Amino acid sequence: MKVLGLGLNSNCTPESDVRKIVCVAENAVSRVVVAQQDEARTRIVNALSTLHPHASTPALTSEKRKAGKSIYKNADIAILHADKVKVTVLLDTTAYIEKIESLIKDRCTYARMDKDPTAKVQQQLQKLLADVFIQFTRSIGVLIIDYCATTDMPRPCTVCQKSTSLEFPCVPSSTLRVHHFTSSPATFTSCLLR
Repeated sequence: MKVLGLGLNSNCTPESDVRKIVCVAENAVSRVVVAQQDEARTRIVNALSTLHPHASTPALTSEKRKAGKSIYKNADIAILHADKVKVTVLLDTTAYIEKIESLIKDRCTYARMDKDPTAKVQQQLQKLLADVFIQFTRSIGVLIIDYCATTDMPRPCTVCQKSTSLEFPCVPSSTLRVHHFTSSPATFTSCLLR
C-alpha cells in the first residue's frame, strides 16, 4: 500500500546532492599534481556531463519494485488508463467485468452486429467526399479526380469513360487525373491519364 500511497504526482527518484559531488571532485583534484589540476577538473566535468542523471540510482527501492510487480501479476486487480486524464487506475477485476457486461447488456445503446460495418461506412464517406470535391472543382472549371485502389474490378472512368481497374473517385492524393472544361462540364478536351 505504500507504493499506492505515493500519490499521482510522486517522483521516487532521489535528487542528486550537488554539493557532495563537488566536494568529492575537488578532493580528488587536490590529490593531483598542481600543474595537472586544471586538466583533471576538465576531465571530471566531461565525465559527469556524459552521465545520465538517474542512471546510477534506481527510481524505486527493491521492496517497492517487488510490490509493483506483485500488483501487476495479481489477476484480481485490473490496471487501466483513465479516459480523459493521464492516470493509471487500479480496479477490482470482477467488479470491472460486471460493469462492462452491464453496459453491453443495455440494448438501447449497444446492438450485436453480424458484420463489421467499417468498410461500408468508409466507402460511403469516400463517395460523399468525392461528390463534394467534384462539385467544387466543376464550379471553378477544372475537375481533378483520383481513384481509390479498393478493388481490382474494371470500371469506366466517370469523366472520360476510359476503362480503369479502380472503383470510385475520391479526394485527390499523389496521382491525379485532370479534366479541363471547354464549353460545358459534359465536354472535355483532355484527359491526362496516369
